[in-house]
Amino acid sequence: MFKFFRSVRQVLLSENKFSKYLLYALGEILLVVIGILIALQINNWNEQQKAQLELNAILIEVYNDLNSDLKELQRRTVFYENFIDNIHILQERHTALSGDSLALRISNLHRVASFNPVQFGYTKLNSNPNTGLISSNLVATISDYYTTFGQNSINNTNSEFLSTYSLNLFRDFLIPYGFPISEAFKFELPISETQVFRAITKEKEFWGIVRNMEYNWGIQQFGIEEARTKAHANLNLLEEYFTAHEIEFQKLTD
Repeated sequence: MFKFFRSVRQVLLSENKFSKYLLYALGEILLVVIGILIALQINNWNEQQKAQLELNAILIEVYNDLNSDLKELQRRTVFYENFIDNIHILQERHTALSGDSLALRISNLHRVASFNPVQFGYTKLNSNPNTGLISSNLVATISDYYTTFGQNSINNTNSEFLSTYSLNLFRDFLIPYGFPISEAFKFELPISETQVFRAITKEKEFWGIVRNMEYNWGIQQFGIEEARTKAHANLNLLEEYFTAHEIEFQKLTD
């Protein structure tokens, strides 16, 4: 090809057809420019394909992280329900419980509730410069979930303030009874072990703390349900994206 162009160029020059040679030269330059542009376009397309594949892999990781979150949120819900059941049994049946059972149920109030989502995939997505290649709505929905419930945000699910506040009240209240209560059996108390726990249940302050626990844990559970709703919304959007772009993924269940 280049040999052909060289021969044409030599013919035009030998025949002293400068104007035709000039047009030919411009045409040759134009062909070179077009070739470069095509090569750049192909290279850009290849780079975009690589970026898209990388983003798809990150989105699959986010999808798996969200499924892990749903399982943990379910465990948090069960934990909450058991905690509240324990409170209700104490409130309704404390006089009928045996000493050991009463001690165990009061000790089980010594709990803190929290939730932190898995953020491996989101951290990669958040630092990726090519998120413009995917739906802005998808990126915004994912970001909303992690900025609301992530480790650096203040909310009702991952902030331990609510349940910790109640727990600190409980600890202060228990000091005169040989705090920590779970270790009470190791202390020589001025009254018998059973009487210690019976005495605790006769204090108005104790029941006020218990009601405070129930209220604060309820607020946290409200946040847990909100997190579950947002996690499901993200999973649905991701599944729609994967299906539309024929991306293979393993559909997981809650």
